[in-house]
Amino acid sequence: MDIDIKKMVDEVKKHEQDLNQSLNDFENNPDNITSIETIDRNISNLCTFKNEFDTKDPIFAKTEQLINDYRKLYKNIMIEVVENTIGSIGILLKINKKTISTIQIPKITSNCANQFNPKQLDETLDIDFDFFNCYEDDSNRIDIRYKFGCEYVSKKF
Repeated sequence: MDIDIKKMVDEVKKHEQDLNQSLNDFENNPDNITSIETIDRNISNLCTFKNEFDTKDPIFAKTEQLINDYRKLYKNIMIEVVENTIGSIGILLKINKKTISTIQIPKITSNCANQFNPKQLDETLDIDFDFFNCYEDDSNRIDIRYKFGCEYVSKKF
């Protein structure tokens, strides 16, 4: 009987160690984010992870804080121009000066350009477009907008 109890206690301790290790991995992971999809996946995994604990457990609160930290990353995303020529724009997404990727294609609008053709090349999104209706004297612009989580990230060129 004592052997069974000891075995159960050891299993519970091992499970707690695994949970703590998982939490530590999530805690250290924001510095290693390489894509928007990683942020999305980590938030989803943390929400599932949080359900393992009672609301009064300190790990529950720590997990909620990590979820909020990951959601704040969306607010730090910036669109950076790497190329801007007639008929083409190349952009990168960055979090705190670090380049990240996404499989998302942004919503692209313009007051004059049309026929947008976005192509993902490694970390750069190249957007070719028809500028026939853009005139030199006008204030021509192209708006690029992404939605990550509940945040919109946009830039006008």
